[in-house]
Amino acid sequence: MSPSRLLLALPLLLLSAAQTPQDAAPLPPVRGIVVDETGQPLGGVRWWISGNETLQDGQWVVTHFLGLAKVETTGADGRFELPCRAETRYDLDFDADGFTPAFLQELESGADVRIVMRRGFTVSGRVFQRVDGEARPLGFVQVEMRRPNERGLWFTSQRTTDLEGRFTFDRFLPAGSPDQAGYLWQAFCAGATLDLDPTPSGPIDDLRVEISITHGGR
Repeated sequence: MSPSRLLLALPLLLLSAAQTPQDAAPLPPVRGIVVDETGQPLGGVRWWISGNETLQDGQWVVTHFLGLAKVETTGADGRFELPCRAETRYDLDFDADGFTPAFLQELESGADVRIVMRRGFTVSGRVFQRVDGEARPLGFVQVEMRRPNERGLWFTSQRTTDLEGRFTFDRFLPAGSPDQAGYLWQAFCAGATLDLDPTPSGPIDDLRVEISITHGGR
């Protein structure tokens, strides 16, 4: 291009940029407050996006993203806010020590929600490794509590066993909570899975889970 043509093109380019439409106004966020069973706000509750759905040809479609979810925490007043994208709705998980996890699904822009964190009962136990017919405590291995659903693995929380193979999920499993009815929970370690009942018919102070691992496949 000759210098004269370059000088002529430059004003046209600047004019084109000046006429670019402004970005659309941001959508209203999802807002909410997390409280305990007495209604007191809970600060420092961990929360994250566990799933997305996008609108495609008029249908909501589950969208999977690679990578780890960014974990946020509620403010001292128990409140949180989630910026939203167009034609997207969100599934959220909430987790706090001493409380059962809580879940919300299909939240769209502008939703204003209230999440109640409930105190459940403790899941504790020991992990053993069987060597030459003798069961020995297995320390420093990971035990998971999982809640699967029709989309796959919905929620997982991990603990590491101590020197004696013990692990504890303090007040973790929901005890008869109506909003948890029908959900399956599992304890998982080294490929072994044990289904747990999230809505026991009677009071249970402590559910002990023992998982034996056979050494060398024997």
